[in-house]
Amino acid sequence: MSAVAATGFVRIGRALMAVAVSALVLAIASSADPAPAQRQIFVPSAHPMATAAGLAVLKRGGSAVDAAIAVEALSPARQDGGWDIIEGQGNLAHPSYAGVSLGLLHGSQPDAIVLCDEPGRPHMRGLPARSMPDLADVLDGNLHAARLTNPDVIAVGVSLNTSNLKPAEAAGVRTAIEKRLGLPVQDPVVDGVARIVDRIQECFGDPRPVANAGR
Repeated sequence: MSAVAATGFVRIGRALMAVAVSALVLAIASSADPAPAQRQIFVPSAHPMATAAGLAVLKRGGSAVDAAIAVEALSPARQDGGWDIIEGQGNLAHPSYAGVSLGLLHGSQPDAIVLCDEPGRPHMRGLPARSMPDLADVLDGNLHAARLTNPDVIAVGVSLNTSNLKPAEAAGVRTAIEKRLGLPVQDPVVDGVARIVDRIQECFGDPRPVANAGR
């Protein structure tokens, strides 16, 4: 993505974002750690200079947001026709993570969204009193929010973690969600992601995506 993405100007290249129904959280660094020098830190980036800048910020006591700004400033615009794959960092329906998720959704300007879910989860992550939101509502909410900076964004699939389900039960869940949402539904560990990639090709007419993960 380009360094001007947060302004709302159209960035160069394609971006695919994975958004969660409960919470998919990648912790870059925790500002609550008592000893910053002993924190476990890492910076996912597609460019070595951007990664180095983010690490430098964190090692000097900066927050994860400070590091993200440094990485974005040095991340070159995508010029090779490939796709950037972006982890959604939470969920718009989760009170603890909605702010981060919305900022990423607007700043990255995704062309396509993959909805991620773990069927059978009893409640929102870390919030026993808050029930899981409806899949269709989460998808509609993400698409509505994403259209602020990319009016052409579409959903291209659903990724499930069915590790807690028996094979027959998992297959039934995948079929039911596919019929309801009209999207390819796959567990990447069990099924791979070929059908979701096929949907991307069908919708965008691109060659098989060459992706940078973690941008």
